[in-house]
Amino acid sequence: MQRVGAGWIRIGIYWSVIQRRGPTSYDWAPFDRVVQAARRRKLEVLGTILFAPAGDLVPVALRNLARGGTLVTTVQTHFIYPGIRGFEEAGGAKGPKLDFNEFPEGNLKVAEKYMKLAGYPSGKYTGGKTITVVGETNPPGKENSEITDQILKNLGFTTKLTLVDSATRYAKYCNVPKEEIDVCPSVGWIADFADPQTVLNITFNGTSIVPTGNVNWSQTNLPRLNAAMTAAESINGEPARRKAWAKIDEEIVENAAAVPFDWDKQANIEGSTVKGVGQLWNTGQWDYSWTSLK
Repeated sequence: MQRVGAGWIRIGIYWSVIQRRGPTSYDWAPFDRVVQAARRRKLEVLGTILFAPAGDLVPVALRNLARGGTLVTTVQTHFIYPGIRGFEEAGGAKGPKLDFNEFPEGNLKVAEKYMKLAGYPSGKYTGGKTITVVGETNPPGKENSEITDQILKNLGFTTKLTLVDSATRYAKYCNVPKEEIDVCPSVGWIADFADPQTVLNITFNGTSIVPTGNVNWSQTNLPRLNAAMTAAESINGEPARRKAWAKIDEEIVENAAAVPFDWDKQANIEGSTVKGVGQLWNTGQWDYSWTSLK
């Protein structure tokens, strides 16, 4: 690699490897060996946390990767993501000024505060409902689902965790409202183009809920929010449009319609004779239809 002028290598870091012995066990040895071998060859390491789970695991990753590489993920604080108009107006990386956004690593006391506000004096759920969680059988979705399931149990919930393949999870469970699935960890949505309407409208507008193929997974249907989106659709002026959708984004976060996951920082490398062009719909990936030689 050094002979061709490369000074960095990029490695994928999977939670299925880190926590293969269970949700409370962390084994970084395989990645430490890669980092050490790279350093011996005077190469820098760019580590990508793939589908990093929410909660208090991300800081553990930060602390460990600080020993020999660069972390390439950011804990998500709201839904308009980097590269989409309105991201900065919605609070940028820090997100809306809400107490739970002050603790991106998770905070049990803050969680218990909201449980108390919901009518549970102990800060733990004491009702009789069982929470249905549908996750994936393949890593890292499987591990993400198991971690989510354990977090719910820590807050007092009785859960029923079902793991199926990804296609079945969407087609039979998460995208079918009548199945009444409470939690679908790690679902994701990619904007069709860099406008906040393509991020928020179909995923949180109540008028978008359909019997099958539904991607308003939280089934959010708030008349005030629906009306705000309808009004924002017709705003053409750039500053006003950004602000309108940013305000909608903040209200979605404040209502805890869903739990934001993470913003990956995709690192791409191009040769000195290549003019790389990124995909507009899937930021971070090369668009080979437009990439060319200089």
